Amino acid sequence: MTSPEALAMSDRIAVLDQGDIVDVGTPTGLYSAPRTAFLATFLGQANLLPVTIDTRTEDDCTASSAWGRFTLPSARLSPELNAAPGTAALAVIRPEHLTVAEGEGPPSAIRIAVTVTQALYNGSETIYSATCNGERPRTDATRQPAGAGDLCGWGIDAAEC
Repeated sequence: MTSPEALAMSDRIAVLDQGDIVDVGTPTGLYSAPRTAFLATFLGQANLLPVTIDTRTEDDCTASSAWGRFTLPSARLSPELNAAPGTAALAVIRPEHLTVAEGEGPPSAIRIAVTVTQALYNGSETIYSATCNGERPRTDATRQPAGAGDLCGWGIDAAEC
């Protein structure tokens, strides 16, 4: 079986912004762990959630946001971020990682209550836009029936932030 990296146009890429190199890495690495908001949105759709760091240990970090308080692995923080308590940061949440919350979910799941503002059927997936305490999350989902105006719960495994 061929690995996803083998199918890419390149095994390493450099991303530039106005002539300056923003980052260099594998396509998968840059997409899954972007160092900047520009990089996150340049390489695809992204929910950029403003957070404030509450606590940080070597293993995990607790942050507060309009979506509530949650814990994520410290390894998911950008190396350039001085994540001391009180530091403002952005959590990058890809639409494909945000789903309608069902059951208990993973122990690190972030749960949010949203009001769906748009449900756009697109064949194999439905693209949902919503509001949640002033933020506008977006998800690409399969088999998740919801329509405009519906109040529902969405969730994400914090390890995907």
